[in-house]
Amino acid sequence: MKMKKIFAGVVAAALAVSTMAFAAFAENVGDTEDTAEPVELTLKNAGKMVDDHGIRVNLSNPYVGEEDVYVVITPDEFAGTQTVSVKFKVENFDVYGKPFNAWLIFANNAPDDQADKNLYYWGADSTLGVKQTPIEITGNGEYVVTLTTDVPIEVFANFFLAVQTDIEPDKDDANFEKVPTISLVQVAKDAALVAAPIVDEPTKEPTPSSPGEPTDKVPDTGVTLAIVPAALAAAALAAAGIATKKRK
Repeated sequence: MKMKKIFAGVVAAALAVSTMAFAAFAENVGDTEDTAEPVELTLKNAGKMVDDHGIRVNLSNPYVGEEDVYVVITPDEFAGTQTVSVKFKVENFDVYGKPFNAWLIFANNAPDDQADKNLYYWGADSTLGVKQTPIEITGNGEYVVTLTTDVPIEVFANFFLAVQTDIEPDKDDANFEKVPTISLVQVAKDAALVAAPIVDEPTKEPTPSSPGEPTDKVPDTGVTLAIVPAALAAAALAAAGIATKKRK
């Protein structure tokens, strides 16, 4: 009788631990933090590379005309947001062969009678409350540059936005054949877009499991299950059965 009570206690403890482990697992999997999602905006085309203090691609440059290659977005769509995010693609990186930096340049100059609403980011010359961190480009792929403002954007007639780089093309490279190709992919507001650079190296195939090899992972989650408590419980049950047989 005493032996049965001992094994019953072991079984109960193991099952309790197992239950708590799975409850914690379910809580971690189910919990998702409420965050803002990027709202995709109009992008008429992939833009055009120009050389203006470095290679850049205009999204909205009202100072040079209204052609599609200079204004490829609808500026009014940014009204009220505090986040501007642009995804772009880099190709032919090898012809340049060295890392470079990219960022957004931005200007939204208000009329003289509303000068307190001026917002701009021009590298070191920026208004207070407009922030971003330039990114380093190290190979072909898709990249994202994002800026934020402390106050909602009020769009004015000369809204300017472009992806700027520190690539200085050679004077004899008018067609940009010696520099990477940069093209616009997506533009959004309210939250940053996400893009992972394309890796040119071949992807290694995972080592196949041997036939019958057990797995302790949930498909598509990569989260390891707590299998030890369950095993303990099973072992305790088996031991209890053996002890019962011996006492008969």
